[in-house]
Amino acid sequence: MLVRDATLEETLREAGVEHARRLAACLPNDADNVYVVLTARDLGPNLHIVARAAEEQAEVKLIRAGANRVVAPTIIGGHRMAVALTKPAVSDFIDSITANKLELGLSNSKSIPSRRSWDVS
Repeated sequence: MLVRDATLEETLREAGVEHARRLAACLPNDADNVYVVLTARDLGPNLHIVARAAEEQAEVKLIRAGANRVVAPTIIGGHRMAVALTKPAVSDFIDSITANKLELGLSNSKSIPSRRSWDVS
């Protein structure tokens, strides 16, 4: 595991992004995720990138920066709550089919936790 600033190109190189098949950009700040996606796309043109968006308007920017997919947890959570309130049977069904263990096959991957100067505790 690398504990470095994931927004730095040398950190992504050290993690082996040029040879990776997939990357998850899931920093808490949208601007940082845009920067990681831009840099990773430049280093790995065939890389499959999934990025996290905290704000809805960041989704378009992350796609433009090179993300293949964008996940917005707060929006997804809001939709799930609305479905749970308005269509409880549908919500129960979704819960039942997504409750299975998710096998991602990440055994050989390197993780770069965000360690920004203001995050150090």
